[in-house]
Amino acid sequence: MKRRKIFIVIILVILGVLIVVSFILKKEEATKPSPSLPLPKIPSLLEGDYPIEVVFEKRDFDFPSSMYVLQLEKQLLLENDINNIASNLGYTDEPLVMDDVFDGKIYIYRNEESALTASIKNQEFDYTLNQIPSYVNKQPSDEALIGTARDFLIENGFVSSEDIQFVSFVYLKETPGQGLYLTSKENAALYQVNFSSEIDDATILTLNPLNTPVYVRILPDGSVFQAHASRLGTVTESVNQYKLKTYEEVINGINDSILMSLDDGNIHLPDISNTSISKITITSIQIAHLLSNSTTTTLQPVYLLKGTASIVGFPTEISASMYLPAILPN
Repeated sequence: MKRRKIFIVIILVILGVLIVVSFILKKEEATKPSPSLPLPKIPSLLEGDYPIEVVFEKRDFDFPSSMYVLQLEKQLLLENDINNIASNLGYTDEPLVMDDVFDGKIYIYRNEESALTASIKNQEFDYTLNQIPSYVNKQPSDEALIGTARDFLIENGFVSSEDIQFVSFVYLKETPGQGLYLTSKENAALYQVNFSSEIDDATILTLNPLNTPVYVRILPDGSVFQAHASRLGTVTESVNQYKLKTYEEVINGINDSILMSLDDGNIHLPDISNTSISKITITSIQIAHLLSNSTTTTLQPVYLLKGTASIVGFPTEISASMYLPAILPN
């Protein structure tokens, strides 16, 4: 009986030691710094400094303290994939094939109604009608817009159903000779339906703040006018989580943010100077993963900063969007 008690005590001591060791190892793992990452490649199209004011408050900064980066495993786009999509869209003639210095082989299909371009290197497709046809505004519901866009992408082979999830709407209206501008749903001439990769509700942005890697633009009669699809391949989370900048670190480092868009993308940034910007006022902040180019395999979190800009020569303030790398440097 005494031996049995001693045996039980020994077992309990061993279990206690194991629990303590496990706790210490987990604590060390939690405090172990993540491997360093290079800054995401975000091109700066406007040189020089300009005043930036932040007016969103700390209570609007509702983000986790750390986040995974996303890893891409590219899947080779084949000429047969392009031909199948072209066939699904009704193209019967052979494509025009061009060799681009930067983008490699570009396949171009055309008919009287529309055009399709595809790049094997970039794994990208762009489809558009040649012109906006006359239409009746049927005021499609949000559900109808999402369904139409999703069906178009999947049925024609741009993406598979498990690759995408709905992210957001962008409502656009054309000003003749000036481009597309954001507007309300009621006044929209094009409804843009944005999709992103279906992993952990992650929103993936491109270098255009309005566009995700996959989107469809739909006319008010419910028909598809344009579609863009970048095939990302297999998307997985990184092994490590990375610390994100806090509210205070964002405010203190706001001058490190990079201007991505003015006037809803209708101003060509290299055409203006930093001295023409009187002030940029940041009114909101979001977080997303950035697809900085077609060859990247790591998608880092960035803060998407939105607000307004006062520009010399413009009678009113215009929209402004900026990116700020979100991961805290080691």
